[in-house]
Amino acid sequence: MRIAATVLIALLLALGTPDRVGAQGGVQALTLEAAMTSAVERHPNVAAAARAVQAAEARLVQARAGSALQVSVTGRASTGTLGTTGTPTGGAATTSHNVAVGATLPLYDGGLAAQQVAQAEAALDAAHATLSAARQDAALAAAQAYFQVLRARRTVEVREAAVRTAQAQVRQAEAFFRAGTAAQADVIRARAAAASAEAELVAAQGQVEIAFAALRSAMALPLDQPLEVADPPAPAAIAVSATAVSAEAVRQRPEVR
Repeated sequence: MRIAATVLIALLLALGTPDRVGAQGGVQALTLEAAMTSAVERHPNVAAAARAVQAAEARLVQARAGSALQVSVTGRASTGTLGTTGTPTGGAATTSHNVAVGATLPLYDGGLAAQQVAQAEAALDAAHATLSAARQDAALAAAQAYFQVLRARRTVEVREAAVRTAQAQVRQAEAFFRAGTAAQADVIRARAAAASAEAELVAAQGQVEIAFAALRSAMALPLDQPLEVADPPAPAAIAVSATAVSAEAVRQRPEVR
């Protein structure tokens, strides 16, 4: 499933779309590429994975420091009329200074430090792979939601055409009934079909709103933010073979690496 997702994202990006199109109703239309980019930049899963990479990098630095030379410096200064035993001297105030420098270098730890560094490096590689997978998942979810909006809109157009056809059939049935060439039952059936078509249109319009909500969620946008989508251009023909695409997907998938 992830291999197929990688192939889909690669093909969508290869098709290419303009970054922006003309504004519609005061809201600038969103392209497929912009939707995927917004999802990758704003999705909380991607942000969390990026933070995990930073934490893994910090742990690697800490692990490497365990086998390095460690230098410590301490200093002390005092002034007063007390002697070294803590009793008053009865004389003038004296001042004393003390500075100490120390250094430690592990010579042999049974390979513990090297194992800790190797473990931290592996954890960092895994964090990078998780971040890459999170970005791909976010881009794929945004692309799927984008096309779902377009699909829902096309469904509304089909339902609107069905309503117009049903209403025309009602008018025709009523005309036939007035002319005496059709029964009242024919008019009732035509009206029932028109009512059913109108109900399906309302349901399809609701699906458009649901699809827009899913797109906003995939892009990590506020649910009340106005949003408009642009129809993608006609896709260009891309000659690919199943073997080459599968090999590239396996090579690029972070889980495989």
